[in-house]
Amino acid sequence: MTLRAAPRPPGEAAFCWALVLLGAFVTWQGSGIGYFDNPSAAGVFPVAAGGVMTLAALVAAVGATRRAAPGLGPVLPRDVAAIGVLVLGYMAGLEALGFILASLAFLVLAIAWLQRGRVLRAAIIAAVAVAVVWVVFRMVFRVVLPQGWMFA
Repeated sequence: MTLRAAPRPPGEAAFCWALVLLGAFVTWQGSGIGYFDNPSAAGVFPVAAGGVMTLAALVAAVGATRRAAPGLGPVLPRDVAAIGVLVLGYMAGLEALGFILASLAFLVLAIAWLQRGRVLRAAIIAAVAVAVVWVVFRMVFRVVLPQGWMFA
């Protein structure tokens, strides 16, 4: 009995090849940093990470390209598209709203979307997550987080 691989989802091969290009770009940018004189030099990690990313993406891309042609179906699932739109909104609102409000809004909306409308639960989870992240980055690591100009 032979097992046949399921047909690849629409867009999988193109996405994998785009990751190969991204990995090559990361490697190229990392090589521009220079300083490869010792293993802990500034340019070593970016080049190594880009190389591993390129290699892994290449393996995935070749495998996806060899699988059966995609069947009919959406190229981008609805949940992925929704979270992508929320991420874009988060990026746009971070400077104006500040870290706390933008992160809280993003997390509440994203969690509520993924849990299909459990808004109170999403708000509690988001508030705890934002509080923990704020304490760790602001108090422990002393990172200055965006304050936002809209409510400052």
